Amino acid sequence: MARAAEIESDPFFELLTDALRAGPGSPQWHQAVQRLRQNGGAAAGADEYRLLVEAREHLESGREYRAVRAGPGFTRRLFNEIDEHAAPGSGAPTATVITIISALAILAVVAVVATLMMRGGGPRPEQPQTDLAALYFPNDVASATFRDAIPAGWRTIGNLSLLTDEGLRPAVMPMEVGDYMGGGVVTESPVPSDKPLAIEAVVTVPATAGDYIAEVFVSDSADFDERRATSPREVVWLLEGASQKVMVGGRNEGRVEPVKGSAKPMTVRIVVDSTRALVETRPGEGASAGAATTLWSGNHGLDLNKPRYAGVRFIRGAGGSTEVASVRSVRVVTRDATPRAADQP
Repeated sequence: MARAAEIESDPFFELLTDALRAGPGSPQWHQAVQRLRQNGGAAAGADEYRLLVEAREHLESGREYRAVRAGPGFTRRLFNEIDEHAAPGSGAPTATVITIISALAILAVVAVVATLMMRGGGPRPEQPQTDLAALYFPNDVASATFRDAIPAGWRTIGNLSLLTDEGLRPAVMPMEVGDYMGGGVVTESPVPSDKPLAIEAVVTVPATAGDYIAEVFVSDSADFDERRATSPREVVWLLEGASQKVMVGGRNEGRVEPVKGSAKPMTVRIVVDSTRALVETRPGEGASAGAATTLWSGNHGLDLNKPRYAGVRFIRGAGGSTEVASVRSVRVVTRDATPRAADQP
């Protein structure tokens, strides 16, 4: 304690302490530096701050003592003092260089943060898409076999008259060239757009290609045209003449496949999730059906915020043939929105 009191009362020690507190440019700083130089303890061009600190530490002789904290404006005065003593022609002042580097570093950090925010935290790994063909659908929405009348769960659309004996089929009637008319059945209950659904219809193909078009469809609207039984946005499988094809949003998509007329059934399946759809057909029906042929798969373009409706219909063509296809049975099923691991192929 006596030694600490003695050091604290040393005038030179007090001067060094005051100089370090006041900072470069202060009278105390200049006085302390000048005294060190007079005593031979400061060479020309030496770091004044280090000289003052080392001199004070020398006086302390390694003993613990109270810390010296920089006074107000110390950092600014220190940089100004360094700039004033920088050698001519040595380039930009040190304080200026440090300031520029710091500003650039801050800008770089801001740019990185902004980029990550715009990207949502950086690139996200792509999630594997569910195989629509392998999805399992445990929940029935509506089904029908059309043995006599249109069963509950379905409603009729369009003006074309329908018969329900020997399957659902259009009533054959005389028509003029260009006189198109449609009619069919659609599910009464909507399926939310976030729930995948599938419609599976067993269609009997006539032995001779006729002028009536048979269609299986999924729509995002409950309102269908009164005359043609169509809606603006649909995914449609259609049998026209001796060919089957897919229409998406009114455009031809995917493969056009020939269909041999044989009065034998074929199974048509459309699978739809929130954004994608799959259209496939198989010869035969049930457990005896053959291998599936994928006609098309891709983005279906249905409204993400509107529920789905599924059904079958017929459109009377412009010819005079009385050969028509018929729908022996149709079933619409759905499932929860999140696929289970067992559904993955």
